[in-house]
Amino acid sequence: MIFIVMIFIIFIISFLIFIYITRIMVDAEIINFLVKDNDDYCKSMSNPDIRARKSIDYKDYIKRVVKEQKTSNKELNIKDYIILLFACIRADLYFYNLDHELIPKNNYIHKILWKFGFIKSNLYENKYPHTRNDIIFIHIDILKSIYTIEKYYDFVALLIHEKLHIYQRYNNISVDKVLLKHNIERKHLRKYFKLVRANPDLNDWIYNDKNGKLMMSIYNSPYPSGINDVTNKTEYEHPYEMISYIIENKYRDGN
Repeated sequence: MIFIVMIFIIFIISFLIFIYITRIMVDAEIINFLVKDNDDYCKSMSNPDIRARKSIDYKDYIKRVVKEQKTSNKELNIKDYIILLFACIRADLYFYNLDHELIPKNNYIHKILWKFGFIKSNLYENKYPHTRNDIIFIHIDILKSIYTIEKYYDFVALLIHEKLHIYQRYNNISVDKVLLKHNIERKHLRKYFKLVRANPDLNDWIYNDKNGKLMMSIYNSPYPSGINDVTNKTEYEHPYEMISYIIENKYRDGN
């Protein structure tokens, strides 16, 4: 009888995961995405970006990341899936009730389906969560380390932050209209600034903040010691990060 109940519970959880999450990519899909560099993120890295990742070129960087991804034996378990499910639901409920001046009205953020790639490589982007295309990439250790309610709330905040980046990527015109109301506007293309740090969550532009200062993070030299060897010219390196941190912290303040 207990066995049947357990099977039923697993079935219900699987069904809910299917409803709330588009899919969790398997390792083969993640590796294929990284190798093909579908969004040209790695290919567009500058020489300082490559040096910050201790690589010869972008292909060498991808090769090293993929090797680690392939050799790792870490896997998600039922505890991890349950936490992920409830964190996604909680984040969507937050978005459903969210009303903020930095978020366009009549947005559909809570309706965006979740798509995850769980990274096992410690080399890849310093284990930082980020988005590429419609995928949220998170290091598997982050999910597997959740054993307290505080860690769970932190994880929900992380999902809120990253899902905002997905929304921003596909709704940049609406986001820019909101930014203009706050005197934040596009100024220069990022490609003309050779020391600007690559960040897959951003668009191709550097913006002025309301005080006329350029919002960007630049390496301290052409030979950075790592991706954190940067100077922020303003409080935030980009309006997308500004918005995501403000909304993330608004959630944190309520928990």
